[in-house]
Amino acid sequence: MGDVVIRPERVSDYSAIAGLNYDAFVNWRPTPFKAEPLLVDILRHNTLFDPDLSLVAEAAGRVVGHVLFSPFEFVVLGTRQMGALLAPIGVEPAFQRSGIGGRLIERGHEVASEKGIAFAILCGHPEYYPRFGYRQRMFSLSGATVRLEARGAQAPDLAERPVLASDLAWIVDAWRRVHGGDALAIFPGDGIAQWFNHAASHRSSVITRGGEPVAYVRYKVARPLAIKEFLVRDVAAGDVLAFLLRESDRGGGQVTT
Repeated sequence: MGDVVIRPERVSDYSAIAGLNYDAFVNWRPTPFKAEPLLVDILRHNTLFDPDLSLVAEAAGRVVGHVLFSPFEFVVLGTRQMGALLAPIGVEPAFQRSGIGGRLIERGHEVASEKGIAFAILCGHPEYYPRFGYRQRMFSLSGATVRLEARGAQAPDLAERPVLASDLAWIVDAWRRVHGGDALAIFPGDGIAQWFNHAASHRSSVITRGGEPVAYVRYKVARPLAIKEFLVRDVAAGDVLAFLLRESDRGGGQVTT
């Protein structure tokens, strides 16, 4: 293997990066849909996206590796600070197990530190990433399980619609009120691209009453009562849950938030 250069991505690399991430993950799990090439494009819409943190490994003028660190504002024990998400990282199959992935991660850490980013988090292999300083079980998920009976769910006069740019101010304010004191939370961002979904499997919606927005909800389409984000204003949370229960095809059961 010849010399490998680690450098920031260029616009002219976009196609090569997409192809690389497809090749690197095509055999990873047996699904017809490969999210990684699209994930990079989606994360470039992050209002804090920094091309200096989207690094490629180049060998003989060809992109053979790529890693993306995406800056986000985090809430850590109630304090706001800058961190980054590491995802995805891919190396062309012919170049895997040659140390390129490690070099990309280490250079990404250096650049992130220079830019004042305090830490990075990821979901990845438990035996590979600890060698680069990542620790396991650093945080846990929390939520609440609410049982509603379909017979007693008084579906209020609510409606569901897509998220609009005009909703951002109150959604962001509601997010800060709900998550401002969390042990660990990732602020999605100030742009609408961070508040709608980019895949058909999930839905982000605003719930309205009389045309006025009263809640923001993000959930999995196949399980509409499995709620990933739930921000409510000017209405009882139970009313929104009852509405979702009525609108789902499940007919009853648990709403998990």
